[in-house]
Amino acid sequence: MVTVGEAYRVINNFENSTNKLPYFSDKQNFHIGNNYIIYEDQQIHWLEWLKTKDEDSDFKNVYNHIRCAPMLCYLADSLNFITYPVVNEIRAMKGVNNKNASQEAGTFRKKITYDMIKVPLIKLVK
Repeated sequence: MVTVGEAYRVINNFENSTNKLPYFSDKQNFHIGNNYIIYEDQQIHWLEWLKTKDEDSDFKNVYNHIRCAPMLCYLADSLNFITYPVVNEIRAMKGVNNKNASQEAGTFRKKITYDMIKVPLIKLVK
């Protein structure tokens, strides 16, 4: 099991703070009017979100409940997954105003599951 605290430390150590496809992490294209979330990039988005969770809880539960495909994509990008195909699929199905956040995140998780993410994540925890 990867804990939230372990995932926080791994994400905090990533060198790049943005997605490989910049348009997929642009706050102006995602999260318009979405609870007025303010963050500079997807790395900070992850870190701020994880701060609200119990450090000893299972990161799998967090990953599987995130409703932000760009956040999920940032993690996958940082773990060297090829995300272009799923990003293009999501961009084709969405509008500009992020009204289908749950659907987009669900689509992303169908292509890049937690079990896939866990393997390289565990290597970075150790």
